[in-house]
Amino acid sequence: MRLSTYNNYALFIIVDHGNPGARKDLEYMTTLLNWVDLPIVESRVLQHHHSTASAVLDLLDYFSHKLLAGDRLYIYFTGHGIRQHDGSGDETDDQKDEVIILEDGTTVTDDELFLQFCNFAPGTEIIFIADCCNSGSLYRIAPYKSEIFGRTNVFMHRDEFANLRTEIIYLGAAYDGGRSTTGKKGSRFTRALFKTFQSYPQIPFYAGFELVKKEVKLLQHPTYAEISRLGKCEQIKNCLTIRREFREHPAFPHFSK
Repeated sequence: MRLSTYNNYALFIIVDHGNPGARKDLEYMTTLLNWVDLPIVESRVLQHHHSTASAVLDLLDYFSHKLLAGDRLYIYFTGHGIRQHDGSGDETDDQKDEVIILEDGTTVTDDELFLQFCNFAPGTEIIFIADCCNSGSLYRIAPYKSEIFGRTNVFMHRDEFANLRTEIIYLGAAYDGGRSTTGKKGSRFTRALFKTFQSYPQIPFYAGFELVKKEVKLLQHPTYAEISRLGKCEQIKNCLTIRREFREHPAFPHFSK
């Protein structure tokens, strides 16, 4: 149980263009966050003309100065993700950067997101959920993932994580190179998240993810990772990179109140 003195924050990044499920996605995620054990003390929604790259980076910087040890930030993105050639040379495995496209056409790379995450204080927690194509590793670093339904399960120690002081649980709608599907009833991945955590209010993210994966497996292949300065782990049952209290806490414990 997290202490009542801790605070929850939320950042919703919504792209409506070419995304008919955007409105329902936001509704699903807002409902889920209304169920968390500690209330959201501050939330921001970047949508329509507010959904720009500069606004995303500015708000991540803002929250990095706002959160103290024990506080948690929920980040949710629904929209479009692409891959582009890695210009910085840091993606040694697949030579690709994963990129989100905002409403105005501007972009934010996985490198830019990771640098913002490095600004968060020790002891803070980030839940990052990305519902878009090519969302296998928007937190930045990933080993090569086969585009024919492959998935790595290695535990990684990387020097690049040394500057990361926060702990992150990441859920992506599709592996790098994969597609996410959407429709007027909402995106398939977000709908599955909502259905799963509505039905099983006491399960943590990693257990819920396994159920979500089964729900959407015929059309897309979601990804899960736990990330900290120790590295990245995608082996759900054997991850050691984040604190046990973080990974085992119920994700949206609405019926436990």
